[in-house]
Amino acid sequence: MDTAWTQCGERVLARDNSACVPYAYDMGGPSKDVRLEVRLLGPFEVVLGGEAVTDFESDSARALLAYLATEPGRARSREMLAEMLWPERPPGAALSNLRHVLSVLRTALGERDPEPRFLIADRSNLSIAASPQLRVDLVEFERLAAAPAGTPGAVEAWEQAVELWRGPLLEGLQIRAGGEWEEWLVISAERARRRFAGVLHSLSSEYERSGEWGRAISTVRRQIEVSPWDEQGHRQLMRLLASTGEGAQALSHFEHVSALFEAELDSAPSPATTALAELIREGDLQSVAAEEEVIFPEFLTVEGPAASPLFVGMDRELGALGSHVDRALEGDGHVLLVAGEAGSGKTMLAGELIARASDSPDLLAAQGRCNAYGGLGDPYLPFREVLGMLTGDVAAAYGAGVLKRDQAARLWESIPRSARLVHERGPSLVGVMVNGALLLGRAEKAVPEAPWLEQLRDRLNALQQRPPAAERMQPALFDEYTSVLEGLATAHPLLLVIDDLQWTDQGSAALLWHVSRRLEGRRILVVGLYRPEEIAAGHPLETVLREIRAGEPDSILELSGSRDFIDAFVDSEPNELDEEFREELFKLTGGHPLFTVEMVRGMQERAEIRRNQAGVWIPQETLDWEQLPRRVEAVIAQRIGRLPRDLQADLAVASVQGEEFVTEVIAEVREDSDVANRLSLESTSPHRLTEASGAARVGTEVIARHRFRHILFQRYLYDRLDQGEQIRLHELTGRALESLYRGDPEPPVVDLAHHFDRAGLVEPAIAYLHQAGQRAVQMSANEAAIGLLQRARDLLEEIPESTERDELELGLLASLAAPIMSARGYGAPEAEDMGRRVRELCRRLEPSMTVVLALHGLAAFLTIRGRHLESEAVVGDIIPIVEELADPVLQAFVSFLAGYEQSWRGRLATGHDLLMHAYRDYGVETHGWLAHMAGQAGGPEALVWDGAFSVLRGYPEQMRHLVEDGIGLAQHLGHPPTICHTHAIGRGLTRIFAGEYQDALDNCDQMESLASTEHLPFWLIAAQIYRGTAIGHLGKPDEGIELIRQGIDTWHSMGADAFQGLWWGEIAEIEAEAGHPERGLEMIDRVLPVSREGGERLSEVKLLVHRGLLLSAMNDPSAGEALEQAIDEARSIDARLLELRATTGLATCLADRGEAAGVRERLADVYGCFTEGFESPYLVEARTALEQI
Repeated sequence: MDTAWTQCGERVLARDNSACVPYAYDMGGPSKDVRLEVRLLGPFEVVLGGEAVTDFESDSARALLAYLATEPGRARSREMLAEMLWPERPPGAALSNLRHVLSVLRTALGERDPEPRFLIADRSNLSIAASPQLRVDLVEFERLAAAPAGTPGAVEAWEQAVELWRGPLLEGLQIRAGGEWEEWLVISAERARRRFAGVLHSLSSEYERSGEWGRAISTVRRQIEVSPWDEQGHRQLMRLLASTGEGAQALSHFEHVSALFEAELDSAPSPATTALAELIREGDLQSVAAEEEVIFPEFLTVEGPAASPLFVGMDRELGALGSHVDRALEGDGHVLLVAGEAGSGKTMLAGELIARASDSPDLLAAQGRCNAYGGLGDPYLPFREVLGMLTGDVAAAYGAGVLKRDQAARLWESIPRSARLVHERGPSLVGVMVNGALLLGRAEKAVPEAPWLEQLRDRLNALQQRPPAAERMQPALFDEYTSVLEGLATAHPLLLVIDDLQWTDQGSAALLWHVSRRLEGRRILVVGLYRPEEIAAGHPLETVLREIRAGEPDSILELSGSRDFIDAFVDSEPNELDEEFREELFKLTGGHPLFTVEMVRGMQERAEIRRNQAGVWIPQETLDWEQLPRRVEAVIAQRIGRLPRDLQADLAVASVQGEEFVTEVIAEVREDSDVANRLSLESTSPHRLTEASGAARVGTEVIARHRFRHILFQRYLYDRLDQGEQIRLHELTGRALESLYRGDPEPPVVDLAHHFDRAGLVEPAIAYLHQAGQRAVQMSANEAAIGLLQRARDLLEEIPESTERDELELGLLASLAAPIMSARGYGAPEAEDMGRRVRELCRRLEPSMTVVLALHGLAAFLTIRGRHLESEAVVGDIIPIVEELADPVLQAFVSFLAGYEQSWRGRLATGHDLLMHAYRDYGVETHGWLAHMAGQAGGPEALVWDGAFSVLRGYPEQMRHLVEDGIGLAQHLGHPPTICHTHAIGRGLTRIFAGEYQDALDNCDQMESLASTEHLPFWLIAAQIYRGTAIGHLGKPDEGIELIRQGIDTWHSMGADAFQGLWWGEIAEIEAEAGHPERGLEMIDRVLPVSREGGERLSEVKLLVHRGLLLSAMNDPSAGEALEQAIDEARSIDARLLELRATTGLATCLADRGEAAGVRERLADVYGCFTEGFESPYLVEARTALEQI
């Protein structure tokens, strides 16, 4: 192997990237009976191999081991450790002390072997190895305490965490270090204490919910002992005691709390605690509810804007909607779709429904809206807005008058429940459907003293800061979103309104359908509004409409104009407008609400109807029905034409932004500081065209948002602009938005892309389309991502060829790969075209990380397709690029793919070296980001695959250590696809290679659960194939073969044709075991050429072994020759286990024919090459053959 690939030697990168720690991987692995336990919770204790370790000489040695054990695998510099533990000593003396303490630890832990198992040290750094043989109670406690509530096993995990708690962190450990050590210990101990209190609170709440009163009371008492100033804990104990008939004890506890607070804090309990005591004293147990005291924000302490515009003439439709609400309140959850043309009153009707929903005292109402310009490329927009409101993001809606105060307050009051539900049931929603930092901020304002806030803070911050996950699966998002809704609906019925579905994106349409199938038995009504005339064939909503209508015919309410609306609207004010007036108005407008309203307002403005002295509207002689406009567009034109010129110009600029617009952008485009005043006055006028839609904070500024009262106003204004003016205004609007959002972490990239695209500014349009596409990938909105990224590629055609253009295209192709594979499969025609283009571009460009990652993606794609020869060629292109870049992270990363490919090509020894290089240079901190960007990190996968290939090379025991360490690394990384990958290969494929079919079967449930939970279909199918293989060999051939066939067919439908030879070979062997070797032989002869053509040499050799064994089972005369060929081929690729199987078969075959001369010695020679695994199935088989020949 080239020295450029091994220049770092044998090492593993430290997690904090501080240094390279020498660490030669122990191929033998630690003995199973050696286990180091470090107990930090309570008094410091160490157990090694079941025996207590006490010979540490000093507390400094204990402190050093404890500090390193809190973060296994993380290297700490010697200088830092020496200064922390002996701050008063000169540096040289402190380092000398450290060396002495390290020697003491090595002796105490038996670390005198050349290859240390736990204490890792070099000249610069110390660490404790992240080994499966190491158990640290604090680390285990943190893992168990983080179990999300509401998930299977969460309560059991919390109970186990409580059992681990023996007392405060390092209780009684005293060293005279002070300074940094003292600060670290205090902070760490307090963090552990708060986490323990949070676990106790979660447990006591769970016990309370399940009616286990005794356990709830004992647990909350322990919580109070740990956190004596936690008033919520005291209130919970008072509630529990009162609820179990111990009111006197509850009041006695209140007196105790009052005395404690007076003595220690010089204060009284909070009003909430005092009020609870009064309720208990009065015997009002019904009001003793288990809810947090919520602090309301200042904006909810004042009245909101005036009520919504007049609602008339749609009583029948409102009554129909009300009946659907009643159904939902009774637990009959469903989706209702309201269809109507533009201006038919859909939005007004839904607004009135929300306004009247406050009559149901505990109902939560929220709404979201699709966007006419951004819609198809702004994934899940309406559902993001809905979830925002459900988690307390109500300031804008309340400020715009969308919500009444009691509705907004109810949503704010639900923050404790909704925030915890997102944390517990919807972690993937953070950063996709809801902003974690903003949600946390609202929770901290609403319930600042809640004990669960610490856990929520840790969780949300971690989720918000995680790298974008291109592989985050849409089904997981949908399941979590629906689960959050279901959790909320257990306490509050939900009314969710989605407006303008005709502009929905593919992801939102799919989520609507997903939610619709999960509403049975839930108190949830989803109301969707759309325009049927805009739902053409292929529209994202088309299939959803058809399926919902088929499931429930009454699920669509169609609106149309009516004479009832004419009468109701006219009679909304005193008038003397007779039947003739009303009939003419109906003939003209057809009862269309918007047309009718604007027509009458036009008459009023033109004085064609006027109020008399009594304030009654009467017609004038100037009213000429024949001269009135016949279309709503003409009415709108007249209305706008009567506005002041400056306001017309403001609204024309606003129309470029779409239905909703930002006032500050218009002011910048027009260079006019009076814009805000004019729009504010217009939006509050009686006959307004716009209305306020709230305010938002961008950085330190607050921006005002308005919207056109109807999209038809916006469309008229925009269409009136000539093409040149449209282009100019789109550019100015884009520049203004850029300036406004400069520095904002989440700029409106879809809007920016739209404006620069329409302005003909190709390069910024491509850049923002690329960002929008990447964001859509992170949100699993694959079709939206494909549309955005493909549009960017189309725009590239307008840029002259250059290196910069090639780099742009390569970046777009790299981003397109994940959504195309996810949405359309590995066999998608465009995937082939993209692969060819990627290779062409990479050959033209200078070496870079982008080039490496693009080629890596292409090689991985070709491997999955079963085209190893092509993949090997691509890897050959990557290696010199990585060598030139001299980046050790990329070198290790590419080593995994190269080692994997070399192994399948039949070069097992070379593959082993490369895989070990990938592992030795792997570090979570240095390589972890690659898992999220490229789908794999390299190190964990290298270990489990080397484990699988080690079986074939004749090292089944090494396999076990490699596999468990690989799985451990994957779990430490916390990347679900990598965890699933390592489990599937490490505990599935390796066992099948070893012939340990019962072990493989025993692990299938866990594999399927992981793959199903994370929605990883490739690995779910792999688990199915493993299950089929195992049960087929274990006596259920027909069932097993059917499962394998189904899995192969499903993989093939996805375009994944790798490993076909491997699995058809297993089918063939199962057929032979079932007494049908001729069937198996036919399969092998059919699939052998496929494996050869694809370059899957390892599968080819394995098939040759199967073929020889099948011929022997058939007593075919050519069996000996076939087995001799298999032996030679196995030996040529260093597959000792395959050689042993073929030699065992040959010996048995020849012995049965009486031709055993010399063959026993050959078998004994091969068997003698093995140094381990003598009780594994194939070695037992060989030993039995030796005994019988």
